[in-house]
Amino acid sequence: MQSQTHAILPIVRRWFEEALRREITVFNFPPKRKPAQDQIRKLKKGSICLLFLYDDRQLVGEFKVTYVKKVNFEEFQVLKEKAFEVGEARFPKQNEWCWVIEFFDLRAFERPLSEDELRRVIAEVYGKSASMRPLHFTQIIDEKLVSTIKTVMLILQFLKKG
Repeated sequence: MQSQTHAILPIVRRWFEEALRREITVFNFPPKRKPAQDQIRKLKKGSICLLFLYDDRQLVGEFKVTYVKKVNFEEFQVLKEKAFEVGEARFPKQNEWCWVIEFFDLRAFERPLSEDELRRVIAEVYGKSASMRPLHFTQIIDEKLVSTIKTVMLILQFLKKG
């Protein structure tokens, strides 16, 4: 049995704050961009996307995937009300397409994981060379990394309360 595919998505603080405040349920990639060499389509219902604020260099939250789809301008108009446009990922214009992830269960972590902490976890799971990959690009990850990050987050929560 193959394990479920997950991802680390680079986001900006403005999108994350608006998504939490306005109950946004669609994440759109910039038009005409192929995120993670089109591997993004491996995400399925229930896949977890960990959210990395590349402006603050922190892992701040997560959401679960409903579906991933490449949509054209007309198809995006139906989803537009569930999305939030930021300059880094503007909405598609006429004759453009973009990838979207419809999601549910968006949540912020009680305590963000710094880039250094995240890189240490990645190095522990995949080896040092994997921890050097740039985090400002979408990365496809597996269940082992998601589980390890969740364990680290629980330990940090426990230590904070302890």
